[in-house]
Amino acid sequence: MLPKPDRSCRRTDRLHGLSLVEVMIASVVMAVALLGLSRSMISSVRVTASNRETSVALEAAQQAIEHLQAKTFSEIFSLYNADSEDDPDGEIGDGPTFAVEGLTAPDDDADGVPGEIIFPVASNGSGELRENAVNFALGMPRDLDADGKIDTANHSDDYALLPVLVRVAWRTATGASRSIEVMTVLSER
Repeated sequence: MLPKPDRSCRRTDRLHGLSLVEVMIASVVMAVALLGLSRSMISSVRVTASNRETSVALEAAQQAIEHLQAKTFSEIFSLYNADSEDDPDGEIGDGPTFAVEGLTAPDDDADGVPGEIIFPVASNGSGELRENAVNFALGMPRDLDADGKIDTANHSDDYALLPVLVRVAWRTATGASRSIEVMTVLSER
């Protein structure tokens, strides 16, 4: 009988460990995963900044409306329109624009401030409050003096309803332009 071979002394042809190709593949997979993670983190930071800017803009628009509501109703239009000549005696109006802390106006903004209060005024540039002004965002044309008809007269001194659009437009941290609009209709309380 032949003796059994000693298996403990047998040499294996297999090498244990990782080959260079396997290490390179693992490195590429890790690099792709890290790149995806970093892009995800950058996107998250941008979304957070965008949400913060939008929140600031919305809060500023709501504060502007509250500021309008705090004024004497019959004087709101004259205090916040573009014509400083019609401001009530003893009070200087704020005009139709306002700054918003933390936001920068877009580069193409003529007045350089993000906030704007918009009324239904005549398209001829006269600045008169008109029922026949066409502005769908304000629900115009509309009967402003509650006489039952829409006319072409100036209602700056006899309005019973006052549609107001507050717009905040800003340049984002990435350089894009964004805006929000809040519309309300004010009336005598």
